[in-house]
Amino acid sequence: MFPASIALITDKEEYIKFAATLGACACTGSDFQYPPKGCACTISESGVVVVVLGDTSKQGLADICSTFAHECVHVKQSVLNYMEEDNPGIELEAYMVGYYMRWFMKEYTRQMKVKNATKPDGNIP
Repeated sequence: MFPASIALITDKEEYIKFAATLGACACTGSDFQYPPKGCACTISESGVVVVVLGDTSKQGLADICSTFAHECVHVKQSVLNYMEEDNPGIELEAYMVGYYMRWFMKEYTRQMKVKNATKPDGNIP
């Protein structure tokens, strides 16, 4: 068994829509508060693992990478838990964290390029 989806949310409006579909958020209890600036949470629900990243506009690259590394460990834990794997071996764990770290950094970069290229009228050039 593998998770149906792994995703990154970096936008408050997108998070509110996502949280409403779940009905609860593991990282903030039963309310739907977006993570504070520079913070993140990992939500795991029925095989869907989502990292929600708060505003990083004031964060440096080292801080963002550190946050992702931390969250990638939680993603790995969620995936292994969903797979009912309790003894994966250290090399598999290292590969998983490395894979998720690379994926999240690429996705974060992609999302930031889109946000930065968006004109005030909402159109992407």
